[in-house]
Amino acid sequence: MCIFIIRLNRLYVYIIDAISVKVKEVVMFRKKLSLICGTLGLMILQLLYFDILSINMNIIILVLFLLSIMHFYYMELDFKSQLQVRPFGYLAFILPSIAIMARLFF
Repeated sequence: MCIFIIRLNRLYVYIIDAISVKVKEVVMFRKKLSLICGTLGLMILQLLYFDILSINMNIIILVLFLLSIMHFYYMELDFKSQLQVRPFGYLAFILPSIAIMARLFF
């Protein structure tokens, strides 16, 4: 099972990286945030697989969608804050939206 622990004594480092003036530290924060979102999404999927999580499925789907979009977006940002994806890479934003709409309304 995926274990994710934030070291509380190093939490200030994440905050400093987020508000830093240095580009390298801001990029490192974005990568860390992307990894946190991806890990949380995987943890939720594992909790669902083992029937540990008992929340409304629509809420879980929306949370997973938001975490996956945040993971993709922050992982693909470069140091100039521009998305470095080819046109077909934007399908990662469109297709999950269509799938969620289909699940929620049909």
